[in-house]
Amino acid sequence: MESSGEANRVAPTNSHPVTPVTLLPARLSHQRSAGIDWLTLSVAGDRKAAERIERTHESLLGQWTEARLGYGYKAWEVAGGLGKLGLRPRKAEGMADVLLVLPGRALDWIRDSHVLGDLTEATTDQALCSYFLGEGWRASRIDIAIDTDDPSLNPLVVRDALAMGDCVSKAKMFQDMQSHEIGVATTPGKGMTVMVGGRTSSRFMRCYDKRQEVMQSLHKDIWHLTRFELEIKRDAAQKVFEEIARCGVATIPRVFSGWINFKDPTDTASRKERRRNAAWWARLVGVEEPIKLGLMRGISSPEKVMHWLKHTVAKSLHLADLAGLTGELEEAKKAKEAAVKPEDRHVWAAYRARLEDEAAERGSSHEG
Repeated sequence: MESSGEANRVAPTNSHPVTPVTLLPARLSHQRSAGIDWLTLSVAGDRKAAERIERTHESLLGQWTEARLGYGYKAWEVAGGLGKLGLRPRKAEGMADVLLVLPGRALDWIRDSHVLGDLTEATTDQALCSYFLGEGWRASRIDIAIDTDDPSLNPLVVRDALAMGDCVSKAKMFQDMQSHEIGVATTPGKGMTVMVGGRTSSRFMRCYDKRQEVMQSLHKDIWHLTRFELEIKRDAAQKVFEEIARCGVATIPRVFSGWINFKDPTDTASRKERRRNAAWWARLVGVEEPIKLGLMRGISSPEKVMHWLKHTVAKSLHLADLAGLTGELEEAKKAKEAAVKPEDRHVWAAYRARLEDEAAERGSSHEG
């Protein structure tokens, strides 16, 4: 993550030689900073996979030390042994999948070692994303985070707002893990974490007491630090990856507010979405226009729908027929008839005509 000076770094003690924890560096205001905390990149079916492996391994100063990655990948350590680069051959000759996993410490190593850019200054997150995007990598997971040293922004505030329903988000669940009061010196590792969303969804937020993590790993007390972390996967990850490459870390608070917003409980607007943001949340994400990823679902063609009907739905239809429910299914189809758009009717009519033409051609060839 982008360095903003010694104020954002916690140095290890001599008696505990642990890699320094870099507090999110690109300082956006007096009390917050943002950056990338995890990046998983991939290229599926790469016909030049060997060249990509060689080039990436060299740029990240790997030593061809083997690593464990799973999922059928042969992997090697990169980025000072903190990241992993994997290769998985496909059955198709000359094709392979390539995977690059860069946890937070690996990203810190890349930023501070200057391997991807100017030797006179650390690599920014924008430059890092631009480099890998230019190399043809796609992001399958990206974790973005905001750190704040404002004591009034802590997991307890987030948990209470969620419990009171003062939140607008597509997430349907949240949970918290708590063992000690926030803001009071506690046993290392015993802070609070609030989680919003599900781990298998495309977005999952964690808000936790970063102070406790630093105390546990470095035996240093930094008084107060809360981290808001948003884990983003699949197509959403790629879009955020591209946005950071284009606009830098200023994108990050806008991505947070595009997915979740905490509202002022004293606002009496009838629709929660129209209420003003809570003051503490506004201090964290700012007032810039939220980035709503607005990912479109894949458009289903008649071919894809027929494949789904034959291989997934046919068995259920057969069972419904055996149970004597055919009449109910016919009624359901009639009820949906009015909702069918004219353009969809044209697409399916053209598909049927094409099938009839293909059948006629096959018949003519057999007769010949």
